[in-house]
Amino acid sequence: MRDCLCGALDVPAITHETYDLGMVNVCPRVPDTLMGNPVAWVPLPYQCLVFGRCALHGAKPDRAPQHEEPPATLLGTSGSGARAARGGRRRAGGRWAVTLPLELTLVFEAFERNARVNRAVLATLEMPMLDVQDGMGGFSIGQHLADIVSFRRSWLSTVSPEHAERVPDPIDMNAATWLAATSIGDLQAAFDAGDAALRDAVLEAVTDGRGFVGAYASHPAQLMVHCIVHDAHHRGQIMALLRQSGRSVEARERLEEATWPIWRA
Repeated sequence: MRDCLCGALDVPAITHETYDLGMVNVCPRVPDTLMGNPVAWVPLPYQCLVFGRCALHGAKPDRAPQHEEPPATLLGTSGSGARAARGGRRRAGGRWAVTLPLELTLVFEAFERNARVNRAVLATLEMPMLDVQDGMGGFSIGQHLADIVSFRRSWLSTVSPEHAERVPDPIDMNAATWLAATSIGDLQAAFDAGDAALRDAVLEAVTDGRGFVGAYASHPAQLMVHCIVHDAHHRGQIMALLRQSGRSVEARERLEEATWPIWRA
């Protein structure tokens, strides 16, 4: 048990997951952008501060928050730096930290795992393999990858154009694969740039307490959910093409062993 911030009631300790992007966890002061947001958007340890009284029983806090464990933190980057401090404490190197409730932290964690799966798939490919097709008019492996990697920039251009501008166009429609990349390394870099911009767009919208306009109006994090589902759809078709192209059972099993455990951890 841990006592409430207002000191008037003991409440169960809250378990916070941490989304770690390589920086130490911080416990920032509650962001101004959370003021007035629904309780569901505000981590429980901060509710006394945000609403001026304890959300559990109405008493006003009489002391500063003392976190025995840091709340879940997300670290983002800022392209221009103009909005870098939004939602949390400014950090060195243009990085900043914000606090999110567990349910949103899990979405960000799933998005990071999805990126690791994509990386594992790309690591097993060589450029000539991207031309493999089913012979029935369907996408080639490269075209599936083009559809996946372009998803980020395409949807960001609708809901957050400023973040879309951070992502180089990964598409070359004059290429047989529709990809501008000329190496697997270049393609991985395009995935990394798109993932970073999409993550930051969602994170800024959430910490600003606003939704997207044009799509994903229910919650900005739905963009991440859509991206995960979309990637998985095309990865399944890529796996089918690899099997049809004659990739050995052993090679396919190695790829499965490199990807499925990421989701089971």
